[in-house]
Amino acid sequence: MTNPPAYHSTANSFQAQAIHHSVGPLLIIAGPGSGKTFTLVERIVYLISNHGVAPEKMLILTFTDKAAGELKTRVSNRLGEMNIKFNLNEMYLGTFHSICLPILEEFREFTRLRRNYALMDEFDQQYFLYQKQKHFETIENIGLVTGGSEKTSSWKLSDKLKNLINKIS
Repeated sequence: MTNPPAYHSTANSFQAQAIHHSVGPLLIIAGPGSGKTFTLVERIVYLISNHGVAPEKMLILTFTDKAAGELKTRVSNRLGEMNIKFNLNEMYLGTFHSICLPILEEFREFTRLRRNYALMDEFDQQYFLYQKQKHFETIENIGLVTGGSEKTSSWKLSDKLKNLINKIS
């Protein structure tokens, strides 16, 4: 029995080029709705079906839980269509945080992290800054940086600070 093609015939020439790229790094720059997820899924399927790459040896990272969920669903569906046996739980497919957190926990002894470290989500970050706002208010001309005025609420100012700090970091 012959395997179906490793990519859908709907791939355009640029997508096909990315799907078949197999040596060295690959950077894909494209706008919303241009088929990045489709291309990535087909590339994963291509590497597994044509190059024998084990799914659990791949690292696929994205920024949001929504994108990670979509990738998992599409990869699972495509590999299922091709009768390729795999364990989705053994694949390194998720957000930067969901992949890196277990690694940090496993190898914490080799880092500077203390035992009681915690990762902050966006709300936690904003609340932390809200609580520490008095410290920021002592910085000369802080309003020039935050664009804040005296009418800005403390919560909105902490949001501006959070966005500024995340942008800088």
